[in-house]
Amino acid sequence: MFDKEIIDRIKSSIDIVELVGRYVNLQKSGSYYRGLCPFHSDSDPSFYVSPGKQFFHCFGCGVSGDVITFYEKIENLPFSEAVEKLAEIAGIELPKKYSVRTEYDKYTQSLNILAEAYHKELLSGKHPDVLEYLLKERGFSEETLREFRIGFSPGNRTFLKKLVSNFGVKLEELLKAGVLVKKNSDYFDRFSKRIIIPIHNENGKVIGFGGRIIPGETGSKYINSPETRYFVKGRVLFNLHRAKKSVKELDYVVITEGYFDSMALYEAGIENNVGVLGTNLTRQHLKLLKTYTNNLLFLMDSDSAGKNATLRSLDLAESEGFSTAVAKITGTKDAGELFKNEGPKALVDTLKNAIPGAVFRVDYLALKVDITTPQGKQKLLEFLIPTLSRYLQRADNAGFQLTVKAISEKTNLLIKEIIAVAKGREKPQKILRERSTFKLKQIEKDLLSIYFGHPELRSEVARVVDFLETSEAFRYLVKFIKKKQDFNEIIDEIDEKIGPSLMEAVEYSTDISMARKMLKDIETHVDKKIIREQIEEIDRKLRKVIDPAMKESLMIRRMELTRLLKRTLKGGEADGR
Repeated sequence: MFDKEIIDRIKSSIDIVELVGRYVNLQKSGSYYRGLCPFHSDSDPSFYVSPGKQFFHCFGCGVSGDVITFYEKIENLPFSEAVEKLAEIAGIELPKKYSVRTEYDKYTQSLNILAEAYHKELLSGKHPDVLEYLLKERGFSEETLREFRIGFSPGNRTFLKKLVSNFGVKLEELLKAGVLVKKNSDYFDRFSKRIIIPIHNENGKVIGFGGRIIPGETGSKYINSPETRYFVKGRVLFNLHRAKKSVKELDYVVITEGYFDSMALYEAGIENNVGVLGTNLTRQHLKLLKTYTNNLLFLMDSDSAGKNATLRSLDLAESEGFSTAVAKITGTKDAGELFKNEGPKALVDTLKNAIPGAVFRVDYLALKVDITTPQGKQKLLEFLIPTLSRYLQRADNAGFQLTVKAISEKTNLLIKEIIAVAKGREKPQKILRERSTFKLKQIEKDLLSIYFGHPELRSEVARVVDFLETSEAFRYLVKFIKKKQDFNEIIDEIDEKIGPSLMEAVEYSTDISMARKMLKDIETHVDKKIIREQIEEIDRKLRKVIDPAMKESLMIRRMELTRLLKRTLKGGEADGR
């Protein structure tokens, strides 16, 4: 059926490791990759893939072969369909002499014809209210409706008869695809009186439909085609066939929930987006995306269900090695409504303000507890200890540090205390024992007296606080200092336990010349600290560096810093600060 040249071209165009990796979690093992066999019950990885020889073999069940064999077995396809679909994946157009009417051909061609019929029906002028809803209410342009081939099912028998007479579509094919429902001897359109959204596979073939109810009708707001051999929601991402080029170029993808959310993003100029068709993000979805990027930006619904879905998706994506970020929608439910209510700029701005996934997790879980109490802080830590442990196990230092910093900012706990809990060296209860008062160090009292007594020096105070080893009490006040707030504004917001210490600092005042001298002493202390840290960093590098030229350069820099430190130290340490 297919000659050797075509088969070889397909096999050489598809990396077997990448394709198998969509279905099997593979780990590198020497020159091979291995994982749990998908063809038998496997608990100890016995399934091997050779990138060099482009074949696979399972030492457990004995199955083996090339990329075509694997695809045949994993998708349960006949050879001809496997070749045809792999040719699509590889971007290879099969010569006409190889064209065969496979079941896959019949399925996708029938749905493609139906998609075009639905689309023409929408633009026929027979349903102005539906078109007005899409153009005026949803804010889509006619160009976007044409790009996505949005249609409408009128729900009458005449429409179905025309499909048969004008296009030669067999109703039995549409019945198999789940588009039609048979009652007694009659056929009925599952999507009757609905706006139709064609759903494509990664290669651009129509494999199913989404249907949105029109205003004034009753029933479920959205429905999808039932799952078939070729349409499985957990393995299909809406708009991927259109988005994959821009995803690869920009090296990130925006993940949203529904069709209209995805279309709104497209209308706003954000083409690198996909939708999860109202289902949970799955490992299969992630395997598809891994081909194009390792960076995910979630833009899910703003309700509790959407936030919970985001949290689950973050956990799954991070376990697969993705970098994650979350854009939070406020004031409205989803991306589609945000676009409709506030326009494309609001969507673009929302994405620009995305935060790391690790920070979103802390922010969201912090809303479930009262973090103003020791008990609430303890609960937040207990929520996040498993996440911190996973980061440590995966050696994901970025995720670990982001989470620790976010917890510290929420709870005012020391970073070293949180790390001690994460690594099992301390119990949350121990570091969160409630203190009757907060104590300020003398250097902190000096800074507060300067801050409140001399507003013109507040910028200088705000600059040095980042470089000091400070108490928990002072760290609590830093956020107010950064905003340059007055005493009356701060006293209304602070914890009552810190009040006495703050009052004591305010009562102590000094003239401007003494304030400048004190601030200069503190800045000198900060300068010494920074220089010492730089020398320590050079010493760490010197212990590892091998290159003689690099070593000499580091030694010269160390001598320069040592001389600078000596000049800074001249006159002795500043009052033990």
